[in-house]
Amino acid sequence: MIDEHSILRTVLAANATLTALVSTRLHAGLDSPPDGWKPASGACLVFKRRGGGQDESGMVITASFQFKCYGTGGNVHQQTLSAESVYRALREALNYQPSYALLGAQEEGRATPLKEPGIEWPYTLAFFRCQLRKTS
Repeated sequence: MIDEHSILRTVLAANATLTALVSTRLHAGLDSPPDGWKPASGACLVFKRRGGGQDESGMVITASFQFKCYGTGGNVHQQTLSAESVYRALREALNYQPSYALLGAQEEGRATPLKEPGIEWPYTLAFFRCQLRKTS
């Protein structure tokens, strides 16, 4: 069995540029930040699998992931810019970080800056198709 969320979180946590921005606030399997998180808590990244399939051997899975990059800062403008920085670090981590577990990633369309309905927290929404190798 391939645990896509765990593999991808491990790959992302190994990227120094991304973790400099989000620290350990990499939340797998979620659609929004965990309860209690606020932009003042620091930038964060939440992601979840949208669908996909595996190869005949069961050793490689190709899945589409939704990523929501949340920023930090004292106002909405700073939070929006911070969210964009998290997105750029994510894109670099997925596209250019060599990894045994991450065979490749392709961005599906362009990232979009949005706001959470009702609470107005800015985030950058991105989708990537990732090829992941079974690691255990």
